[in-house]
Amino acid sequence: MPKFFYSMIVVGAGYASRYVAYAATVKLEVRLLPNAGLEGGAEVLHLGNLFKFSLTSSVKDMWQAHVYVLAVLVALCSGVWPYTKLILKKVLKL
Repeated sequence: MPKFFYSMIVVGAGYASRYVAYAATVKLEVRLLPNAGLEGGAEVLHLGNLFKFSLTSSVKDMWQAHVYVLAVLVALCSGVWPYTKLILKKVLKL
């Protein structure tokens, strides 16, 4: 099989994994003073994830907030352009 085909598989896998995975997560922990009166002597309360960020969710949130220009700009510059550039470099052999 040609090298170009393998390159397209790698680019496609990178493209798919980028939008499935979360880029960042905001977690909340509360650190208590010692002897705060909790059973078991717990000093840290883990309250879980507050919000998760991904490129897809960010663009979707911007679109729902009617910030269309920014949503399109982020989608194009972060989602489309990197892969377009890689494909063009491979096709043009730069």
